[in-house]
Amino acid sequence: MAVKRYLRDELPAKQLPEESVERVVLAKAMEAYDGASNGNKTRGGLKKANDIINAFRSYFGDSTPFRQAIALIAATHALSFYSLTLQHGVQFQPVTIRVSSDPIGLLDKVLEQNAGSYAQLDDLVAIGKNLVAAGLPPSEEEGRVLEVGKEEIERRKMEAERRVTFMAVEAALREDDFETAYSYVVNRLTPSGAYLTAPSQAEAAQQVKSHGRNSSSASGRANKRNEAEDDISWRAAFLAGRFRPSTTSTPPTLRRLEQRTELLSLALLLAPTAQLTDILAAWRRCEEEMTALQVSQQQAEEEFDDHADKRSALPGNFTISGEQPEMMLNQKRREMGRMTGGGGSGAGGAKGEGEAPMSMFDLTRSAASAFSRNAFPLRAGSQAQRSVTETEGMEGSVDILASSGSGGLQER
Repeated sequence: MAVKRYLRDELPAKQLPEESVERVVLAKAMEAYDGASNGNKTRGGLKKANDIINAFRSYFGDSTPFRQAIALIAATHALSFYSLTLQHGVQFQPVTIRVSSDPIGLLDKVLEQNAGSYAQLDDLVAIGKNLVAAGLPPSEEEGRVLEVGKEEIERRKMEAERRVTFMAVEAALREDDFETAYSYVVNRLTPSGAYLTAPSQAEAAQQVKSHGRNSSSASGRANKRNEAEDDISWRAAFLAGRFRPSTTSTPPTLRRLEQRTELLSLALLLAPTAQLTDILAAWRRCEEEMTALQVSQQQAEEEFDDHADKRSALPGNFTISGEQPEMMLNQKRREMGRMTGGGGSGAGGAKGEGEAPMSMFDLTRSAASAFSRNAFPLRAGSQAQRSVTETEGMEGSVDILASSGSGGLQER
């Protein structure tokens, strides 16, 4: 009805100009927004505000106040999915964002009150950027709201992203999640050389105009801005670099100490001169821990190698403290007894328990005879055949002599 009456060209003359219609629409939308008790845009007062904005969006889509209202509703709707309680147990309401002097600071409370929410960094960064796009907090000068340019908006969005990332690093360290904090610092907060040194277009133009007497002051302002921007990076690196887990049951690993050293080195590069003493002290303690851990690991490896090199660790060797057990000695004696041909003469020689101990000469002679029998079986067979032939020949000679003797006696 309002669109048809005030914005379409069906009537011969419009009763209100478009600027007035836009102002009234935004006022009604913010009135519904401030009266909402819940941040969900699908119900309550926030739904009414969202419907008003969407109804006139096609007519005022290029308007900066309309874009700010859209970003504000998007940020509020995203915050509604997190539990957020303010001071004195007061539940979060959408109007809190508009009256707060630091709306992005509400995300710090979200991270404190929602365990594991630091893992949703992209969602939190999007909320922070929408709060900046909503023009919060408004830039005022002598009670008059100033319009911020696109370049300044982009700079504030980047600053909000880095600040929210720093909050997520703190939350991850509070929950002993060092790996996530390390990843955020290295991948999201480590500034590039171009970001640290390249001035903006406005600053470059100002430096060109103020070349000469005022060039030093302009460069000083640029250096101060770079230090302010980089304040988050070195603080996050220092915070994660000096981190120690709340539970000391498990000692730090070498990789963890290397990561901490890397973060502290980054903090040394980015921190101002006044903070170098504390960072160097933490870096030295981390270096001492790493050196002690490396020495202990090297000693453990050397002990393991020494243990592996000992004969007692080799398979097949049955020595105990450098000596053979009595059982093994008795077993060897019985085995050597079998090699001698065993048995002996008499009943007493057949039993292993009743055997007399063998001398070294007898043991050597028995071993040599057993070796000759096993090593030269053909020679042993030929010698046995030769002895049999000689025996048969001797027996034949004895028979001949016996028969000849008996014949001579008969002739006589």
